[in-house]
Amino acid sequence: MKIKIDKRSAYTETHAMMLLRSLYKKPKGRGALTKELSLRESTVRTMLRVLNLEKLVKPTTFGQALTKKGRELTDTVNRRISYPVELSIRTFTKSENNVAYLIKEPKIITSGVKERDSAVKMGADGIIVFIQKKSLELIGAGKTKIKFPKIIKEVLNPEKNDIIIITFAPKRSASELAGLAVALELIEFDL
Repeated sequence: MKIKIDKRSAYTETHAMMLLRSLYKKPKGRGALTKELSLRESTVRTMLRVLNLEKLVKPTTFGQALTKKGRELTDTVNRRISYPVELSIRTFTKSENNVAYLIKEPKIITSGVKERDSAVKMGADGIIVFIQKKSLELIGAGKTKIKFPKIIKEVLNPEKNDIIIITFAPKRSASELAGLAVALELIEFDL
């Protein structure tokens, strides 16, 4: 599915997916979505109008809700990308607002450079990319031995060939947005 997004708009397809994933949990009004997504109210209103035209959301007495089509689309993403998890690993990244995503059945990554560039373009300061092989391996580190914080595996519980991305930025919302953008690229998902 390809949603038409005006290039002059303040939001991206990733913002739209964040909104859909937020509504997956429960219906919400524009005010709650504005706060949660850290966007202006006018931007959220425009996103909702476009998503309504695409029959992905509908207004209800409880706020905006997913339609059956919207729920099916979001299910597709949710099966392969976890919701964001904030990790307290500042000693590992030297950064605050570390947000992790677990990606199932991702496309192959060789160096992590493209993913870093995508994350930075979306507002992150950087990204760390791991793949679960026999053990957790840092992509792009070659044979470098790194001691990973146990919390990464404990919280995300990756299986063989799963990828974990951790984005970091001054604001949590920027970390979440950048991480989801990269995760959507890794499952080759277009909204």
